[in-house]
Amino acid sequence: MGNNNSRVININLDRLEAVYYGSETISGNVSIYTLKDNNVDDTKNTRLENVNLILLGEISYDGEHSNNAGTFSIPVISAKVKLPVIKEKQEHYCCLFQINLDDDYLPPTLNEPYKYPHVRYYLKVIVNDEKSYEKSITIFPIVKILENSLTSIIYGGNNRKEMEIKGTLNKLGYIPGETIISKIEIKNPRTILLKYIEIFLIEYYQIGVGPSHNENILHIVLPGIMNTTNEFISETFSVSIPAYKHLCPSYEKRDGGRVHVYHVLKIQCKIEGLCSNINITIPIKLGTELLQDAYPPSYDVSEKKQIMRRRKVVDKITGKIFFRQSSVDEVESTKISRRMIDISK
Repeated sequence: MGNNNSRVININLDRLEAVYYGSETISGNVSIYTLKDNNVDDTKNTRLENVNLILLGEISYDGEHSNNAGTFSIPVISAKVKLPVIKEKQEHYCCLFQINLDDDYLPPTLNEPYKYPHVRYYLKVIVNDEKSYEKSITIFPIVKILENSLTSIIYGGNNRKEMEIKGTLNKLGYIPGETIISKIEIKNPRTILLKYIEIFLIEYYQIGVGPSHNENILHIVLPGIMNTTNEFISETFSVSIPAYKHLCPSYEKRDGGRVHVYHVLKIQCKIEGLCSNINITIPIKLGTELLQDAYPPSYDVSEKKQIMRRRKVVDKITGKIFFRQSSVDEVESTKISRRMIDISK
């Protein structure tokens, strides 16, 4: 660019939130406004000879916890497309683009782009071989929940004061918007004071060789079990996994830069006395889709109608891809095709 003119560049995507899942198409347009000083003839610098768009992804971490100093970046994806330039009006140009995410199992976006460690994806516009503009986007892999993660499990714990906790969890695999349901039974023969029970859903992630980081997805205190000394307690609780925000699915990649994301349900019982608390940690899997026709075998027909799936749907008119929730019966009738990646990878 010359000293007497500048460009204003914007990347406009096909959706309000720049969040994409594996196998989707990133589409939109690059809008370029050329600002020129009318008193200066600088046609050469205002001309758009070529415009390129590059999708870049990288795994970045520092060597603080290894024998190597400094920071490291491992490329995940690099896709470059040359954009056709359309002049809409004086000094305004528009370039349409489409980039296909051919890999369903790309590492998920993690952490802030300028904090270490992180997994970052971004679009970069190059005008006349000059770096001009960048826009960060979020990419998540397609992770489906397998049938063996949809069966109920039993968990338990105890302390030195003979308090014993046993519970049943409805399943181990979930997608955002679903409800975790558990029945919990507590034996308290010495009538020790049980102050309260907290439930946490926690996301852990590890990038490269560094330590793991964690974030609470949800936290509740069970209202039905507070300040009690009952000898026997039975309670069923439920917690809904947030659907209003995009949650990172469970994921593991070992080659070309380790990325590991896992989730746990933590049940923390606060009990009177020193070293009396009971903590139970249950690993669960958080996915983006349920395996088609996979549901617990104990469910009858009426119960199957309540099982929901997050489906990827293509709008036939606009061509846009979005996710929706639909019941088992509805899914069987619509027969929407999709591509999914096994969570066990």
